[in-house]
Amino acid sequence: MVPDAETGQAMKAETARKKKVFTVELRQDWCKGCYLCIDVCPVAGIFTTGGEIGPKGFKPVRVDPEGCTGCMLCELLCPDLAITVERGDETDG
Repeated sequence: MVPDAETGQAMKAETARKKKVFTVELRQDWCKGCYLCIDVCPVAGIFTTGGEIGPKGFKPVRVDPEGCTGCMLCELLCPDLAITVERGDETDG
């Protein structure tokens, strides 16, 4: 059965209002500061270098997950397994 045009439009409008939210967790104590996450992330500004040199002798990565698309490239390519990306609840947006 094919939905009518009105039902199809209503479903598209409802889907367009929902925004996927992702959380990005970085385990600072596992991170060695290779910055691969900065290089592979398609969204500029999610991963940045920190200001001060940490106890391991490098500037640690900072995470601001706002705008994360959930591609998980950072998690897949992190050699230290220090990054976890999880899908959160959808919000109205």
